[in-house]
Amino acid sequence: MTPGPLAPSLLLVKPAGADCNFRCDYCFYLDADARRGASRRRMSDEVLERMIASYLALDLPVHAFCWQGGEPTLMGLDFFRRVTELQERHGRPGTVIANSLQTNAALIDDAFAGHLADYRFLVGCSLDGPPHLHDRRRRSAGGGATHDLAVAGLRRLQARGVAVNTLCVVHDTNVGHAREVFDHLVGLGFDHLQFLPCVEFGPDGAPRPWTITGTQWGEFLIGIFKAWRNAGMPVAVRNLDAVLQRLVDDRPGDCTMDDSCRQYLVVEHDGGYYPCDFRATPAWRLGDVMSMNPAEAMATARMLEFGAIKTPASPDCPPCRHFDVCRGGCPARRNPREAAGREWLCAGTLAFLDHARGSFEEMADGIRRAHRDRA
Repeated sequence: MTPGPLAPSLLLVKPAGADCNFRCDYCFYLDADARRGASRRRMSDEVLERMIASYLALDLPVHAFCWQGGEPTLMGLDFFRRVTELQERHGRPGTVIANSLQTNAALIDDAFAGHLADYRFLVGCSLDGPPHLHDRRRRSAGGGATHDLAVAGLRRLQARGVAVNTLCVVHDTNVGHAREVFDHLVGLGFDHLQFLPCVEFGPDGAPRPWTITGTQWGEFLIGIFKAWRNAGMPVAVRNLDAVLQRLVDDRPGDCTMDDSCRQYLVVEHDGGYYPCDFRATPAWRLGDVMSMNPAEAMATARMLEFGAIKTPASPDCPPCRHFDVCRGGCPARRNPREAAGREWLCAGTLAFLDHARGSFEEMADGIRRAHRDRA
């Protein structure tokens, strides 16, 4: 069947579920059993093939798979050889397949890097800055430092010519060190960066220790913006690109800047569909790959209900001077203690856009003029 307007632009696949060789303090995904290492989650070959076949049967310009976790490389190289074999088998002539892998990179050896290079995977390496900032919150299962393990895997990927970028979680330890983090990541050879603010609430609604404040987030983004401008802009920063894209053609460059929450599907190790990385819970299970294809999962009543969570936003949002850009932010970051509260990082987003929007508007005008001149 054709996908219709609700076909997912991306499948975010967690083949090993929450299982991971690291024990990062801030990982929202790990439950108590996973933290103790008591569980083992692995996607079966039956689920894998059904997922790939049903997704590739949809008529889409690009079929995008993002392999994530937990830690997806726990599946081993043979699993990813099977992934590309099945994609070749089920892809129709002209099918465009994009694979990305988000990893801590510690388990990447030369053979693994070679396969990722051969099939043009985009690999995101998780690094939170230099060792004294990264290792504070990102520890191995045995409690050891992980920065050097990640960099060793990165070097193997780079040696094979794999396209790499980095995802940096911004938490209580590194949030005050924007320039140091930026310089370290660029110094490692990354030219595409993404910064993910750490916002987690406990059962009582109180922010967890590693959660940053809106003020801290704003100062961090301003620091990154200044570092980016001072560097002559040879580096792409997704957080900045998303603002620019919204101003250039009014399209969301990030799911938090969209008008609804229906951009992608999460596929868990058991084949279950979920609407969001932050809502992979039994209450939000949409169905599974053995009983429906991704377009059908996107059209379920539960998915439509989830998409509508973005609205209504706080009453403060629509008249806000920057609502046209941020669109109210991420619902998962709303303060659970406030029924109609603003997004937790709202004050920081406002401060950042107050500082940088004029520059982004000038850049957007230049891009539009260049497009008109070429037309």
